[in-house]
Amino acid sequence: MKSVKLECETVTPMFLAGADGETPELRPPSFKGAMRFWWRAMNGHLTLKELKKEESELFGSSDEKIGRSKVTIRIRQTRLNTDSFKPVPTKRFRKNGIKPKQSFSLIISSTHENIKMYNNILKITLILGGFGKRSRRGFGSIKILKINGESISNQCNQTDHIKDLINCIGENNYNITDDKIIFNKKGKERYPFCKEIQLGKEYDDWEELMKKIGQAAHNHNVNSLGYARGGRFASPIYVSVIKNSNNKFLPIISTLNTAFDDKNKKVDYKIQNKFKEMIL
Repeated sequence: MKSVKLECETVTPMFLAGADGETPELRPPSFKGAMRFWWRAMNGHLTLKELKKEESELFGSSDEKIGRSKVTIRIRQTRLNTDSFKPVPTKRFRKNGIKPKQSFSLIISSTHENIKMYNNILKITLILGGFGKRSRRGFGSIKILKINGESISNQCNQTDHIKDLINCIGENNYNITDDKIIFNKKGKERYPFCKEIQLGKEYDDWEELMKKIGQAAHNHNVNSLGYARGGRFASPIYVSVIKNSNNKFLPIISTLNTAFDDKNKKVDYKIQNKFKEMIL
């Protein structure tokens, strides 16, 4: 079995809880689930049948012919400090969460011969996504500090590096146009594959950026940006936060294909763009 160790730190407050749903805790299933999500998002060129087949081969399936997952994740950590934060910056409600600048390690292991593939999936998951509640609005963001003991460069903030990393996961599905990472093929299904990725401007501290994201969400509270009443639909606009080597904070916005369960609902692309423009 081959393994890769990623040393990480939290960038923004993380509302990820244990079995009781309240006590802050890092959980391996949350990371594996996020890896599945972002792998699917990077492979929008596949049909759903093809997507499910390849996902099962990578991450395992209940099908006895395929068997259990070929990848495992372990977490090593010292005590993680917590505090109360506002999950919705425009409201007074507070929730206990893991503080920024908390260090931990992720050890990803696999019996699969291509451990590099899993490592790339985990890296893009940590760059584009967050963990826990409100992760699509910047909370629960993570920075990779070292891989197998070696410090990494500031490449995670570079559009061309992110594009190359994504193309290692899919089939060269993305190119760069006007400083945006763009999906260059036609999506085959009504599925939330990633259509576009943008890096925003620098902010001096995470609190300033989180307030901007929260205000943008408050100002553009429409179905096309997700809803929880009359059903549940996760926002197709995923905002995460990157911390660069200058200790500045940048939003990274992934625009997923908007695939309502109700085909009669129309997507308000104008509002989606205004939401992103307010943050970028």
